Amino acid sequence: MKAIQIKNITKRYGRVTALDHVSFSFEHGRIYGFLGRNGAGKTTLIKLLCGFLDPTSGKVLLNGKDIREYNRRDYYKMFSAVFQDFNLLPATVAANVAQ
Repeated sequence: MKAIQIKNITKRYGRVTALDHVSFSFEHGRIYGFLGRNGAGKTTLIKLLCGFLDPTSGKVLLNGKDIREYNRRDYYKMFSAVFQDFNLLPATVAANVAQ
């Protein structure tokens, strides 16, 4: 069973703080949704969970281990995310979806 925990995450982009000391955990087998106004930090949070960004401070843990300690390729295989901002590759639909 995989458990993901967000521990005291802060993420800043220069002077802008997108997330400020956020902590929570995900229970295995549950479905979660993130709701909030534009600029609330939803996309930043998902990118941190997926390992696409590193937090300014705090940790993202998978089974108690900081995700930065995992092999990135192996870690990326565990997640799928579709963002509203994306780029299509000059390839088939199947190849784009596989990315």
